[in-house]
Amino acid sequence: MKKVKLYFKIVLPYRREWYGQLRDAGGFYVKTKTGKVLWEFPLSSLPRVIEAIAEPIEIDEEDAEIALKYSKYVTEIAKLKRYKGEGRLEITETGKMYVIRTVIGKKVQEFNIPKELVAKVWSAIMEFPLNEKIASRTVAHKICLKLGLKKFFKDGKFNWEEFFGTRRAYYRYFYLPIKVLEHKKLVIHNKRGYIIRVADRGLDEKSRNQRAHGSSVA
Repeated sequence: MKKVKLYFKIVLPYRREWYGQLRDAGGFYVKTKTGKVLWEFPLSSLPRVIEAIAEPIEIDEEDAEIALKYSKYVTEIAKLKRYKGEGRLEITETGKMYVIRTVIGKKVQEFNIPKELVAKVWSAIMEFPLNEKIASRTVAHKICLKLGLKKFFKDGKFNWEEFFGTRRAYYRYFYLPIKVLEHKKLVIHNKRGYIIRVADRGLDEKSRNQRAHGSSVA
């Protein structure tokens, strides 16, 4: 059996404060036409990259599923030691914002997502059938159309790789709004790379069960 060394690539903006840490993590890079930097790292460097950029990183579920299917080694290194609270989301509301707190690289990070943005994302997802698995890239395509994010389309075709690699856009327009909707029990975000719409109510409407018990959703 031949052994292979797995790598991952990520597109990041150039930031001087990241450079040293990313190179120390075994990274190689090339500059893109957009002025951003395409980095390549050994998969084992993933925890160090997350700590350096202090942002969440979500591995493409389709790639992870293929790797896990064919390599027991990947299964073992995927069992990374997690800090207490790492990856967990605390979601609250204040005024016109959803406030999302999580722990990244030992530090508490806070993100403010406009309610209006989440409402538009929900409007896009409402166009998909109820209780059906929809690929994340298909949902992202619909969201980008709804939000008018033209830079992720080339010759009329949605560029999922560019969207996913642009971490700020991916988290602001897809990942975090989806997590708010999941918190409100409107969707299920499966780790294998699909979204399921499980409700047909408005963003701030209570479910039948919640109305019956007089509870509310944050």
